[in-house]
Amino acid sequence: MLIQYAKRFINVIKTQGVGEAVLRMVRRALSIFVALIIILLWPFIKIRLIQLKSSRIGHFTLNTHLLLCALKHNTYPEENNSIHFYYTQTHVPICNMFLYKMWSRVIRILPPWGAFWAHVNDILIIVLKEKYYSPFKKMFEDTEGGYDRWNFQKNKDRFLFFTEEEKKLGGDLKRKLGIPESSQFVCIFVRDDEYLKVTMPDSAWYNENFRNADIKNYIPAIKFLIQNGFYVIRMGKLVENPLDIGDSRFIDYANHPLKSDFLDIYLSAHCFFFIGTSSGLDGVPRMLNRPVIATNTIFFQQTSYLEWTFLIPKNVMCTTTKMLVSYKEQYQDYAYFILSGKYTNHRDPIMREFARKNWVFVENTPDEILSVVKEMLSYLTKPTAETREMKDLQLLFWGNLPLNLALGETSYENVSIRISPAFLKKHYKLLAKPAKQACEVNECGS
Repeated sequence: MLIQYAKRFINVIKTQGVGEAVLRMVRRALSIFVALIIILLWPFIKIRLIQLKSSRIGHFTLNTHLLLCALKHNTYPEENNSIHFYYTQTHVPICNMFLYKMWSRVIRILPPWGAFWAHVNDILIIVLKEKYYSPFKKMFEDTEGGYDRWNFQKNKDRFLFFTEEEKKLGGDLKRKLGIPESSQFVCIFVRDDEYLKVTMPDSAWYNENFRNADIKNYIPAIKFLIQNGFYVIRMGKLVENPLDIGDSRFIDYANHPLKSDFLDIYLSAHCFFFIGTSSGLDGVPRMLNRPVIATNTIFFQQTSYLEWTFLIPKNVMCTTTKMLVSYKEQYQDYAYFILSGKYTNHRDPIMREFARKNWVFVENTPDEILSVVKEMLSYLTKPTAETREMKDLQLLFWGNLPLNLALGETSYENVSIRISPAFLKKHYKLLAKPAKQACEVNECGS
């Protein structure tokens, strides 16, 4: 370890100069001192550092929100006697500085100072072990902590609020975008590669391009919303291509000069509803209790306790036969790679298995997206009781999944998220096991 540290120290001198190397040595020495104080205090005061997933807005919103829900509802009673301090990730930018400001009003976020707090945390884990590295800390420092397995959504808890000054600023900027005071607007965010390509080019997240979608497939839905009196705002911090549909009620905010971290949050928090692709920014409206449509979702990232309002998944096609693969067949892979407990990273082996079987994801069509948008609008403006037929279709879909219910639930009857009824009717044959497989394959993983 000492040899490795010496090599890193020499490399810092070569690349960043003696001053930076000395600063890092001072930080490391101080981190040992701070860790020692926390260790000595531990029998009397339990101080626990929690790393926020501050580089990705989806996890910066939902992990932090669900963490606070867990504390509020006493889900981890062993944390009652602990004092929590939070710190941001090192060596990667904070995804949204206004969101950071909002969280700073609610929780104790330590000032960032390079890798200082990460060093303190590492020492505490080594010395105090499981006493410090608790299940609570493990859960919410991991991406799994962004999924509401506890079904907190039913409580509609809200921890973030705008000040009166921020509300006024948001209203002023909304008018500058061209949206009248009395007009409703819908936000749309479609994932592409640009953000990760620019901010984290060497990250493993960059390999998730199968989650991307084509913004052009959303144009019919955008035009439908405009025809029904809505403004539509295309969101995104960095996007690959601009979009112009020739109507002033569509605002390509992702390429607008008024774009800012503040407006990213304000618009997402005040939209009539939000159309997303199960990634990033749609965590903001979900956290702030706005209705969300998740389009082009991926089957092994779906769980029945997610807090979207409507959902349409990408289908899977076998390129050998040009046939769509049933949901039952898809979830056999899910069960093998996730539920077997053999794999900590299930995404990569699943995608390798897909390649072996010549399976590819198929994006939602413009008509499928338009249909679910119509369903959301009807749901919000003219709610009607769900028919028995629709309920049965929902249960049939979820019945194709391995058991992934929220904690305490024993039936899919209470699942609140709805797969688009139009989508389920269109792909009804995929809901039941077909007489003939879409691709002849060996047992998964063999």
